[in-house]
Amino acid sequence: MLKEKLELKSENFDAVRTLDPETKIRMILEIFDIGPDKDQNGQRKENFIKLMGKYRERVVAHGASRTPDSTITSSEITAIGSSDKYKKELHNQIMEILRTMSISLGLSKDQRLLAEYLVRNRDEVERLIIYYFTGKYPVKVTTRSEYLKTKEPLDSLSSKPGPEEE
Repeated sequence: MLKEKLELKSENFDAVRTLDPETKIRMILEIFDIGPDKDQNGQRKENFIKLMGKYRERVVAHGASRTPDSTITSSEITAIGSSDKYKKELHNQIMEILRTMSISLGLSKDQRLLAEYLVRNRDEVERLIIYYFTGKYPVKVTTRSEYLKTKEPLDSLSSKPGPEEE
């Protein structure tokens, strides 16, 4: 057992890093099915999904105010700060669950490796949560031109007439 832990610590994460997000999420959620009590397993999984949902709500609420070159009022800065604190608390709860998973018994080598990889990569966890609820893997935007490119598909949709306008 000690040898297995040493191998895991030195293992390269490429095997799980390159998995598609759907597979990563499926593997993590399957960990909840390992316990002997199926009802309790289902409840834990449901609670984890609800926690991820709360976190995603905070990401959406916080992200709306963080656009390049936006003008933010002082009251919005205060709201963002408190929102950010709650978001961090939720993320820490999710990370603690993943940390517990990474040391759980009964995991396959790939599940253990994925859980350990996620424990070490907070940004990846956020992207997976967003993917779980939206079906889209988010891309980090760092410049105004990148931000405007993400807005183009939305702008083209809003300029098209709806069925009631045709």
